[in-house]
Amino acid sequence: MRYRRPYIVFPRKLHSGKVIFYYQTYDDRDQRTAPRSTGQTTKTAALAFVARLHKEGVLNPPHDPLFQDWAAEWWVWDRCSYLKAKLAHGGHVSRGYADVRRWVLQKHVVPNLGNMRLSKIGPAEIEQLLLSKLDEGLSPQSVNHLRTMLATMFGEAVRLGQLQQNPVTATRRILDAPKRREAFTQQEAAALLDDRRIPELWKGDIVAYTASLLAATGGLRLGEIMALRPENLRGEWISVESSWDEKYGLKSTKTGKSRIVPLSIKAAEYLASLTMRPFLFGGERPLSKIHFRQVLYRAMERIGISEDDRRRRNLCFHSWRHLYNTALRGRIPDAKLRALTGHQTEEMTERYTHFRPEDFTDVHETLEIVFGRN
Repeated sequence: MRYRRPYIVFPRKLHSGKVIFYYQTYDDRDQRTAPRSTGQTTKTAALAFVARLHKEGVLNPPHDPLFQDWAAEWWVWDRCSYLKAKLAHGGHVSRGYADVRRWVLQKHVVPNLGNMRLSKIGPAEIEQLLLSKLDEGLSPQSVNHLRTMLATMFGEAVRLGQLQQNPVTATRRILDAPKRREAFTQQEAAALLDDRRIPELWKGDIVAYTASLLAATGGLRLGEIMALRPENLRGEWISVESSWDEKYGLKSTKTGKSRIVPLSIKAAEYLASLTMRPFLFGGERPLSKIHFRQVLYRAMERIGISEDDRRRRNLCFHSWRHLYNTALRGRIPDAKLRALTGHQTEEMTERYTHFRPEDFTDVHETLEIVFGRN
């Protein structure tokens, strides 16, 4: 029987044009393992390098697990090593985010890739998975989110030396034209926020009305509004320090940073009327997101925005934030606007942490011009 070396050596041309020799061995099923770099630029040097590894008994790569075994603890809050390391190094991730990623992994990835060896999952397998999910009805945006999640996971495997390269980087994003979300027009906003029409449009729901008023005049996200407590009120200011997760309760804001936001006179007055409860927008706990959305949608219908029109324009509670950004853009410096909305990158967050309440006098004046009392 002809002798076969337990390895093969071959060249690979890098993007820089440099040639590096790689080697492969054979696993327990006589299948070739993932390529591993020798770091050598000539075949003679590469063969000598691999022969030395073979002699020292360290030729074969570490155990090559099935994807389902390797991913068993990925995105599990108390057990995922990636999440633990990210948080330990000052990264920001919420339990809700981890839960969603875990669900996506179990629902869409493990059934397709679970029985494959980690090293055998290449760009072709990833791309086939993504296209199959598109065929199953997932939106292009959802498929691209799935791709990003896999890039994170395989990237961590590369960082830890479990893989030589990330197979996701060679795949392409799905063409995605996200549905455009419109802001309310000034006329629509004026009608909805006219407090004389609370009995008619909002059916007397002061809490839901005030939530929309605060979103329009303060640019807060709904979760940030739900998390507000009396101690967050500072007279003409509000301190945005938390967000509300309906499964886990209070959590940090989306950026992981707190911020101060000036209030219009009207918003300050209505917020002051809610301070007798632990959570301003509820009681012992906030009202549900569904409540705020449904009350707003019914108010929209009463001013003539039909359900079909609302869906076509993609109007929702978050549209108040778009209105806030649009109304202030160009009236105050962009740096201040980013500091108010929390839209800044981490670099921008650090750069503008020096803002103090007295720096926002012009914002108060602008809010009264744009959103002042009816």
